[in-house]
Amino acid sequence: MDKWAKILLAFLIIAVAIVITFTIFIQAKAASDNTSNVVYPFSGNMDPTTGIVTLTDSSGNPQISCANKGGGTINIIASFTDIIDPYGTCSPASNDLINVSCGIPQNASGNNGNGNKNAKPISCSTSADCGVGMNCLGNLCQPGSISVDPKTGLIDSSKSSCGGNYCPLQPGTVCGAKTAYPDCNDPTGSVMTCTPNGLGVSTCQVNKGVSCMAGNLQNGRNTCAIFPLCSNASLDKTVLNNSCAYNNPNTLCRPRDSSAYLASHCNGKSQCDGTYDLTSTSSPFGPLPCHYNTQMSLQDFVDTLPISPGSGGNYSQGFYVHGLYSCINPK
Repeated sequence: MDKWAKILLAFLIIAVAIVITFTIFIQAKAASDNTSNVVYPFSGNMDPTTGIVTLTDSSGNPQISCANKGGGTINIIASFTDIIDPYGTCSPASNDLINVSCGIPQNASGNNGNGNKNAKPISCSTSADCGVGMNCLGNLCQPGSISVDPKTGLIDSSKSSCGGNYCPLQPGTVCGAKTAYPDCNDPTGSVMTCTPNGLGVSTCQVNKGVSCMAGNLQNGRNTCAIFPLCSNASLDKTVLNNSCAYNNPNTLCRPRDSSAYLASHCNGKSQCDGTYDLTSTSSPFGPLPCHYNTQMSLQDFVDTLPISPGSGGNYSQGFYVHGLYSCINPK
């Protein structure tokens, strides 16, 4: 090999080395930039007895962390503190499905008189297309009828078309030692419990981990409603929770944008806390979504909020936090 061939070979080797090095550098930088572009969610429910929300994953590590995501520091994109209300019962117009489930009839333009221009009636061909406690009438799912004795609160299942399990007594019936049914017609308390309402009166309420059919008796209506899904609410033109109602001046319940609070607490760290006390004045999530009477315990107030029953005796109720963050890698 002559002199020039050796020089050309050496030049080619150097050029290839430069290209490989540059490619590795670009790929590493792109990987770092892509890591910064990945968005991670976080979410957790508050324990109503303590006010604590736990933001940990299945392994017990904090959800808001970059330590196990390739490094970098936390950047909070958005964070909110909300009321658990999947059916919109704190808003002016609740979900169509819960309206019918709580015994509010529909018309062809949507829920009867609730003022929601975007309401869509639930269409059907047969009653099998509708949920429990509903029948298909005029190709719309409509609540079934129920017979409730207004004096005793007893439900006559033989004259009712709700289907499913009927409650031992109409929810809201006054109970206690001097009443006809001090135990809500449920000696074991497996379905209903006589519960104080904080105003010196006790009423029969359906336990949160069960479900039964009773009546929506508002405005002379005798229609089927599912409890405790329909508890803690007026059941007139829409299902409106009495505590978190959008027009309740005493509680001022609103979703809270806690982005700035949490960003000042977490941004720049590789890992943020796993537990937070939402009732603390220095909470990184800012104020709770509702103002409530301080003479009432947190648990008692949460008990007045919407109840979302699940399967197997599970249910959701109270406050939760949720949001998004990313991991910023140094350039």
